[in-house]
This record gives sequence, structure tokens and C-alpha cells, in this order.
Amino acid sequence: MTPQTETLIQILGKTDAAFLPLRSIDWFRRTPAVIAESRRRHATGGVLVRPPDGSPAGRQAFARLLSGLVDEGLVTQGGDQRKTLAKLTCYGDSVARATAGLPGLRECINAMVVLGRIRNGYGEASEVHPRLCCRRGGYDQTESCYAALDQLQQIFLPGLARRWILSASDSAGRVRYRLVFGEGDLPASLPDGLPPCDPEAREAYYRAREHERWRLRNLAPDSPEDLGFVPLSVSEPANSPWAWSDPQ
Repeated sequence: MTPQTETLIQILGKTDAAFLPLRSIDWFRRTPAVIAESRRRHATGGVLVRPPDGSPAGRQAFARLLSGLVDEGLVTQGGDQRKTLAKLTCYGDSVARATAGLPGLRECINAMVVLGRIRNGYGEASEVHPRLCCRRGGYDQTESCYAALDQLQQIFLPGLARRWILSASDSAGRVRYRLVFGEGDLPASLPDGLPPCDPEAREAYYRAREHERWRLRNLAPDSPEDLGFVPLSVSEPANSPWAWSDPQ
């Protein structure tokens, strides 16, 4: 991988780590508050990025690399002198996910079309009950079932990071999704001619995502009184706004 690609993959992995749904392990720590802070930080600036080489020359080289990515329309940059934040643009997200062999914005929007009616150039879809997409009849604890749920989560991640979709879960880690986007939130067009999958980039993405999620699970929130998210009731009624369910 080039340094540019590696940086894009690192930003993507850190972003997805902050927007993965909360699971049962997270409710027994301060993770809900830390994740809430991370998502607020992403909304205003992005994820924290650091140069791989902390020397003065390494920091300067990393600053030039980020500046180049900004100039190419792949990322936006925020933060201050103490910390640098970076966020993938729609173009940068599409390039990074394609390089890592992951479902991208197009797949996410197509899934949302199944769940609701969108008129913005992607075509008009009939109203379909969300459970037809998010649920399979007869869940069981099999590898194929968990693989299907993991694939659904991966498809939704681009939308979760853009707040087109919200996720919530109960204390057992059973995740539910809800669409909250407006037609004006979706891009007017999506990039074509994306790069092919690079197996090295795919491995780097999962390493970055798991490392960042582990880091977040072991942090304390900046505000000790901040509860962050609270779990859904396990007795949530089937007709509630959160009834679009993934009971993994």
C-alpha cells in the first residue's frame, strides 16, 4: 500500500470503530459514554490521526500527506495544534471501502431504498417492511446466520457514520437499526472507476478497526457524568421505532 492508501484505511477503520453498534460487552464498561464522545467529535471534525513517525520530519511529512488528501477531495481536516482530526468525504469513503473490498455507499443506499422510499435520482422503491431486510425467519446460532448479520452491519456502516442510520441495542447486545436520513442528505451522485480490492488493505482495515474499538473500550469518558447511550429495553414492543432488529 502507498502511504496515502494506508492513511485512508486507518481513517476508515477508526471511523467504523466509533460507529459499530454497541454489543453486550460494551454495556458493562464506560464504552457507551466514550463512543458517544467519539461520534460527537467525528461530527465536528473527524477521528484523531497521528503520524506513524513522531519525529519533527515525520510530523511534517504526515502533514503534507494529509494536505494532499484534502486537495484530492478524499478527506477533510480539523482539530487544532494539539490534535489533528480527519474525516473521509463521500469520495474518500468510496475509495477506501473499495480498496478494502467492503460494501460502500452504493450498497448502503440500495439497502436503504429497500427500507423506504427515496426519490433523488436513484429510482423509486416501494415501501417494504424493514424486517424483510433486517430479519431472517428462524434465527439460530449458526455461522451462516451470524455471517448474514455481520454483512448487514457492514453494509450499514457507511450510513451509520453519516447519521443516515441510527443503531441501538439492549443489554444482551441485540442490535436494532432506524433510518433517519432526509432526501437532501444523500449525495447527488456516487463515484465510478473505484480501485480494485487490495487484500493487504482489507487486513489493515480490520486491524485498525479492532485496535481502535479495543482502545475505546478501555478509555474513560472526558466527562465522568456523561452516560452516553443507554440500552434499549429487552421488552421493546414490536411496533416501536426501533423494531428494525438484528438480534445477534
